[in-house]
Amino acid sequence: MPKRTNPFQSLVFQLTRQLQPLGAKVEESRLLIDKTTGEEREVDIVVEFKSGPHHFLLCLECASRGRRATVEWVDTMHSKHQALNTNKLVLVSKSGFSRIALKKAASYGHDAMSVVDAASVDWRSIVDRLPHLGIRATLLPQIRKVLLDIPEADRDRARGITKFTELRIREPAKEPSLIKEYVESLLHAREFTDRAGREIPLNTPIRLQGSIIVPPGTEAIDSSLGSFRLRSLYVEAEFQRIETSLPIERYAYGENVKVALGRGAVDRFPVTMSVSEEKGGNSEVRVRFQRVVENQRLDLVDGRFVTGS
Repeated sequence: MPKRTNPFQSLVFQLTRQLQPLGAKVEESRLLIDKTTGEEREVDIVVEFKSGPHHFLLCLECASRGRRATVEWVDTMHSKHQALNTNKLVLVSKSGFSRIALKKAASYGHDAMSVVDAASVDWRSIVDRLPHLGIRATLLPQIRKVLLDIPEADRDRARGITKFTELRIREPAKEPSLIKEYVESLLHAREFTDRAGREIPLNTPIRLQGSIIVPPGTEAIDSSLGSFRLRSLYVEAEFQRIETSLPIERYAYGENVKVALGRGAVDRFPVTMSVSEEKGGNSEVRVRFQRVVENQRLDLVDGRFVTGS
């Protein structure tokens, strides 16, 4: 392909400057595979995004002729990209478009603009459509204290426990688990989180404390001292019910797939999310939390998404 003129170089520069920080890859003269023939086809500019299992391709075809782009050129580009994995096609013409060509591009769902307009457009508006997504969740940042209620007959022996974090709890007919994992499983139980949801106000950190009765026959197991009968656990843990709005940083759309990406924070813990939706398929939401910040750990006990406005 011949070396690009300055206007098209400016367009590539604007795309790169605006979209690369959002994770996009901008390439000139990229070859894509024709789904019908299996041959390679050259596309003037390709902007690629990735979210979860989905790839999104924003393709730009550029006409550098000295006259307005015609309806025939629009038809040719539309037919070409029907055979490619193009999710969104933008047609750019150095000299603009004829009235009929603009009408035909609109009927296909393609954007059409002059190179001057293309170089100055906020290209993030092509992939920014979903405004916000709300998150409402119950957080368990950290368990502060756990005390064992051991029958008096075993208490003297239990005082010899030195590696408390390695202590294991075993309920009857179940595999033993580390004490921290065991307590977390109790606090993550639906009955407990439902009660927390009723009693803890939104966006207000609170420390809950109290005893949890364990099933009869439950034991605490020390690797050196053996097992101890366990009646209950006294637990102190910090909880917080939060409701926050997560801004969507970009939204990619096309004929076959839609992808929304966003970044924000739950409490002070960074969170990233992606929503992918295939035409005729299922939607998929992926959320990734940074679990540890300043030696504090986040556990998402219960959470759901709410539609933003």
